[in-house]
Amino acid sequence: MISHFHRTIESFDSPESICSYMHTHLHYASSEQREHSKCHGHHWKKPCETFKDGYGYCYDLTAFALHSLEMSGFKSAQLLFVYWGRWGIESNTGHFVCVYPSQRGYGIIDNGILKTASSFDQLLQQASRNRDIAGYRWFDSHQIPYHTRYVDMTHFCSNSENSAQLFKSGYIT
Repeated sequence: MISHFHRTIESFDSPESICSYMHTHLHYASSEQREHSKCHGHHWKKPCETFKDGYGYCYDLTAFALHSLEMSGFKSAQLLFVYWGRWGIESNTGHFVCVYPSQRGYGIIDNGILKTASSFDQLLQQASRNRDIAGYRWFDSHQIPYHTRYVDMTHFCSNSENSAQLFKSGYIT
């Protein structure tokens, strides 16, 4: 038997339909939901958990978008994590977006909002919201460490050289 989650995901046929669904049914965590998450230790939810809860943080929403894109045939989509400032010490010092190749360069799903970037530099600037970036890292869907607590995500910042190498070697285009 196919679950409501799988039926919904299978109904998406484009990045636009994914964003339309996210805009209507999923939202960024409210202050009450943030308090609830804090009590249980913020952690990276699986797409089906975000679907069920109806909310998430950028990493949750981005994982939902990536899973949905892959189910819609966008097999080369990836997550991009950018960070700035003192990640893990100060708040609002990093962000996740979902990226896929498009005719115009890059398609971006940013918390359910569809964007485009014509160059890699523009992609980084959009993902960081024009902040001075300290580094970035790419994730394929099989590399997402679901249920990692937010406080343990600091180690993502230690390997930006590897991320740059993956891009330069054509891992993402």
